[in-house]
Amino acid sequence: CLPPAREEQTQRSALETFEYYGTHAFVREVYHQLHAHGYRVMPEVKIGTHPFRLDLVVEGRHARLGIICEGKAWRSREHWEEEFARQTVLERVGWKFQRVYGSIYYHDPHQALAPLWKKLEEMGIKPSLLPEELEEIFAD
Repeated sequence: CLPPAREEQTQRSALETFEYYGTHAFVREVYHQLHAHGYRVMPEVKIGTHPFRLDLVVEGRHARLGIICEGKAWRSREHWEEEFARQTVLERVGWKFQRVYGSIYYHDPHQALAPLWKKLEEMGIKPSLLPEELEEIFAD
């Protein structure tokens, strides 16, 4: 049985979630890349009772990876300190992370995503969507 917050997230489609949170195009592109490779991905995942939300979470059978998409916009020092404090708290309770940088992605998507694919492989997270499910996702 999924916890209540998780049930809400699984009931809402990715597109509805993106619209609800006003998700940046870069996060949407990374989401679609992961889906195209057959991974199960949840966007804008709220973590517990903390005010933390992760851009994307890829789930495998025995592991999950939080993905932080760093866009092209420059962030203030305070934002970076807050972001890394959040990551530190979540790492203490077992979360693993991978950052994907928009500045690299828009220049060379393959290079930007290579560390992500490697991390997923190292963690034993494998694509799990069947070809029919992929066809359904991209038919819309």
